[in-house]
Amino acid sequence: MESHRPVADSTQLERSGLMAIDKAPEFRVATTDFGLMIGARRRVDEAKDYWRVTPFSLPFYTVIPGLPERDTPFSGHGWVPMDDENTWVLTYSWHPTRPMSDFGEKPGHGAHWVPMQPGTRKPRQSRDNDYEIDRENQKHKTYTGITGVSIQDRGIQETMGAIYERTHEHLGSADTAIIMMRRLLMRLARELEQGVAPYAAQHGELLTVRSAGFIAPAGAPFVETSEPLVQVATNR
Repeated sequence: MESHRPVADSTQLERSGLMAIDKAPEFRVATTDFGLMIGARRRVDEAKDYWRVTPFSLPFYTVIPGLPERDTPFSGHGWVPMDDENTWVLTYSWHPTRPMSDFGEKPGHGAHWVPMQPGTRKPRQSRDNDYEIDRENQKHKTYTGITGVSIQDRGIQETMGAIYERTHEHLGSADTAIIMMRRLLMRLARELEQGVAPYAAQHGELLTVRSAGFIAPAGAPFVETSEPLVQVATNR
């Protein structure tokens, strides 16, 4: 029987930039008991694929995939609705077996170190100050001019407005996870109105999952291949 276990990447592949090898990743999404499994496949060569697998755990948690075979912390976000126009974003970082102090002066996700407005938990860079964009930096170096990936993401999310007119959207294949997540949440909301609570809400152990980044044989099914890595937290 052919094995679909992930195989280690090479130093050469990592240095060349796995994310840049294939600039048009193929997205796959599978429904699970905890929510969704989102896989992005990049073709490395005729024999190997690079997969980044993100769990979307109900009701609003994610874990960001890292590079294969790298002993680095995990990080993720929780998107907690505050009201109809505001969301509180929780960012968490951890390592399964080592203290975070092992990973430098500012370990974990960069969002932990974003400068805040005095006396608040709101980032200093905001829509009101154009996210402190540096036009020279934008022109010659980063092409965004905004310091920090988290603030770059925030700029994209906020500049569309607090409530976007969804009928103007044109979602494509790269938005498959968004489409399925919305359908899942709407289905669960309808079931809850009928008195049926989400299964995951009654089984918290399902949410102890991780993301995964790995090299696998070309054509390997992403759910079965990534499951030992994603579910490792529940198998210890």
